[in-house]
Amino acid sequence: FPAAFRRNWKPIALAAIFLYLPGLLAYLTVFFSHEKATLFVPDYVIAEVQQRANKKIITGWGGNTNFEGLLSSPGVSSYIMVNNIRVSALAAALGVTAGLGTFFVLVTNGMMVGGLAGAATYYN
Repeated sequence: FPAAFRRNWKPIALAAIFLYLPGLLAYLTVFFSHEKATLFVPDYVIAEVQQRANKKIITGWGGNTNFEGLLSSPGVSSYIMVNNIRVSALAAALGVTAGLGTFFVLVTNGMMVGGLAGAATYYN
């Protein structure tokens, strides 16, 4: 695997740029202008983030914060797993479009994840 990675580092780096750069831009956009969060994430997801932020509890030393049941929620983990499988399958299948479909999937997923991270950071 390491040898294959070294041989193919250029397309891997390009895919990482197509995922992380839009994610970073979406994160910064939502963090500094939270009313634009709906450009990247559906309204009901923003409402859920706000609701969970209101239920924040302090646990442990140093003021670490956790959300009640968020990380252990089977629904949330199932959604994340299904989304990751869908994005992986789409990115691979749309490779037949000369990479345009894969580019679209990477950019849109990066914007969604970045927007969600920006909203979660802002509301906490």
